[in-house]
Amino acid sequence: MRRFVVGLLVAVVVVCAVGAVGIGETVAHPHHDSQHSEFGQSGTATTDPAQSTLVNSDREIGLTTTLDRTPERVGEITATSSVDIPDRVTELTVRIPEDATVVETDGFSENADGNYAWDERTADPSLTFRIPADRRIDSDGPLAEDGELLFTETDEWALIAIPSVGTSWRYSGGGEMTVDQRTEIDGPGVVGDRMAFLGAYDEHSHTAHNQRFRLIVPDAAELAESPETIFETLEHGSDRLRVGERDDEVFMIAAPTEGVDWGVSGLQGGSSDMWVGDDERVDTPTNVWVHEYVHARQNYETTDETRWFTEASATYYAALLTSKKAGSVSTSSSDTWPTARQSHSPKPS
Repeated sequence: MRRFVVGLLVAVVVVCAVGAVGIGETVAHPHHDSQHSEFGQSGTATTDPAQSTLVNSDREIGLTTTLDRTPERVGEITATSSVDIPDRVTELTVRIPEDATVVETDGFSENADGNYAWDERTADPSLTFRIPADRRIDSDGPLAEDGELLFTETDEWALIAIPSVGTSWRYSGGGEMTVDQRTEIDGPGVVGDRMAFLGAYDEHSHTAHNQRFRLIVPDAAELAESPETIFETLEHGSDRLRVGERDDEVFMIAAPTEGVDWGVSGLQGGSSDMWVGDDERVDTPTNVWVHEYVHARQNYETTDETRWFTEASATYYAALLTSKKAGSVSTSSSDTWPTARQSHSPKPS
């Protein structure tokens, strides 16, 4: 968080919004370099030196986005963003993804910039919009598949990127204003930081090396490996990998592959969200479960010239860690390394 002081009484606060992989201006890259939209949040405060103590409710804007499958419109997800506005906020504007279609407003109206301004009267304003569920691949990568989907919805379930919703505001009084941003689901489903699954599922969890692994297995998925086997390979990777810091929680979805034209075998977004095809095994050099986990540990920025390293290193460590655990592949001989054709697992016809 950065704070700039202008003159004596006015402060400008800038807070990064929680963006969503594949939503808005930027689509999650099939090279798994965790790109994401960054809809900023900002606020302007008029400082009152006499006001030195504020309760938390006066310091925090609540922004809750509720996702709904609306089965009668397969291919579109309905999202309702509701805002809890402290009394000392005098102006507030909401920004939604460019490909969203607004269907209902309560206390908001569209302004000249295409954003939605609060009417300053409605106590709990809300904005309902629809977004396309499908997100498609835009280039090839080492885990490429025959299809092109990164996120999608079917008649029974949806695996989507959480839509980005940004806010800007003005408020009176001292101190800083923050945003408590949350995502919920109307009906069965589960949300991570950047991805969400809408539909019936079972959840399995495992803790190792100060990390909690959450595995979401949709009812429509048929795992090629047991949850215990998946946790075992990830626990080994968590222990042996000496790259980046461990996140407190890793959120994983086993994506159903039957009848779905996925463009990749797996995808990682945000700090530690990922999905992996339910038919992926852990005993191959391309171990996608470990590949995507490695991406969750890559806490660095690349240039255009070094962008290749993100995928190259994930591919390398997936093969290295898997072979070390199995003791069946020599990492010193190129003869035992996966070829370009072996670096993805085509779906059976």
